[in-house]
Amino acid sequence: LDDVVIGLGFCPWASPADEAQGIRVVTSKSTSSREVFEDLIQEAKDLWAEFLPQGQAGRTNQGMAKTTLLVCPNVKAWNRDFRYFHSFYTWHLDSGFALAEPLGIKVVPFHPDFALLSRGPETGDHIMVPGPDGQDASAIVLEKNAGKDEAGEYCMAVRFANGDEGLIRHASVMAKSSDQSSDDDLCRNFTSRAPRPVLHLLRLPDLMKAERE
Repeated sequence: LDDVVIGLGFCPWASPADEAQGIRVVTSKSTSSREVFEDLIQEAKDLWAEFLPQGQAGRTNQGMAKTTLLVCPNVKAWNRDFRYFHSFYTWHLDSGFALAEPLGIKVVPFHPDFALLSRGPETGDHIMVPGPDGQDASAIVLEKNAGKDEAGEYCMAVRFANGDEGLIRHASVMAKSSDQSSDDDLCRNFTSRAPRPVLHLLRLPDLMKAERE
């Protein structure tokens, strides 16, 4: 964070936040996607603590965190393959917006092997749909473009090996397997990579202000 993101100026807002003691780095002890989600909810609530009465917040406003990096080194599936981490992000975190309406927080992902496929599957392709904790489900693509879901994400229609049919998001199968990651992927995705799987929590008003500036 200090040497690369701040030191090399990859994020123009990181340095001011760091100088104001506004960056909180937390290492999660969670070993499953469900436990990490609970961690995210708690960290999201903590980011709004400065707006609570001081007695209720339990700490002073000086040096209060305005953004949080939740480091997740203990979910084995995420360390083994980027696809499972990406599955959690696209489905459970609604591509970063799962906490937007209830808690005013957007989540941004970072991973050591972050890389996306250049093209998605076609109608008739057999695919493996990754689950967030390391499980895979075999499926065949019935229709490549099956419209959007209620969140506005593009979907494809698939039939799973057990005969069930349904819609899955294109984004959920666009992650490249870690063992297929190349040097070219490193160059294209450098700013989305980190030494460990990381989920970055940002308050939406702060994010919108930064985008205006």
